[in-house]
Amino acid sequence: KGLGEILGVPMPMTDKVLTWAQECIGMNFMVDGKMCGSDIGKTRAPQATGIITLDDFLKASKIDKAAVAAEAASTVPKPEKKPPPESEKNPFCVLVCGGGNAAQVATAMFALRYPTIAVSLYA
Repeated sequence: KGLGEILGVPMPMTDKVLTWAQECIGMNFMVDGKMCGSDIGKTRAPQATGIITLDDFLKASKIDKAAVAAEAASTVPKPEKKPPPESEKNPFCVLVCGGGNAAQVATAMFALRYPTIAVSLYA
C-alpha cells in the first residue's frame, strides 16, 4: 500500500483490508486512504521512514531512474504485441517482492514484457 500510494496506484481492495485490519488490532496506519496514521512507524511501509515521494523512494533504494530507463530502452526487446496505452504510464515496471522462488519467477515474467526493476524485501 505504501509504495502504491507513492506511485499513485489506486488500491481500493487493499484500502478496505487495511481499514478493517487496523480496527481489529486497534492500530492506526491509514487515514483517509493515506499511509500517515499514528502507528505508521510500526510498519515496513516507506512512509514509516519518511519516504513519501517517488524521488525519495528511488534515492533510498539507490535507483537512478534515468539510467534504468535508458538501459531498459536499449536492452529489452519490445514485445510483439504492444500493451494498451493506458498501461504504459512509466518507462519501467517496479516489482516489489519477497526473495523466494515465486518472486524470481514473477520477476522473469514481468521482465519479458516490461523494463523491470525488482526490489526484494528479504534479500
